[in-house]
Amino acid sequence: MALEVSEPDSISALASPELARFAADTQTTLLSLERVLREKSFASTGTPDLRHNFHALLESGDPKAQPHILQTVEGDAIVNSLDTLRDQILKWREQGKEANPVSKDM
Repeated sequence: MALEVSEPDSISALASPELARFAADTQTTLLSLERVLREKSFASTGTPDLRHNFHALLESGDPKAQPHILQTVEGDAIVNSLDTLRDQILKWREQGKEANPVSKDM
């Protein structure tokens, strides 16, 4: 993603706990959405609250997360994109489940 260009190779050594949490939860969300897309049966996915984690990052006082810097703008875009993607995937899967109900006898 766009953040990779501006971050050093050893982000874990430089990251605040809030930034590390946001990055880990972003990865968890992507993996959860991938799992929903790969499964043949519908399964609701519990994903981390990225918006909450992003606000915690901004409120942490981390100098790497000050308003109007690239990471802050990109972080907000990541949250918006992943929240929208999650909603669309779950809606699509639910529509597919309703259109093709699975019999319990199979």
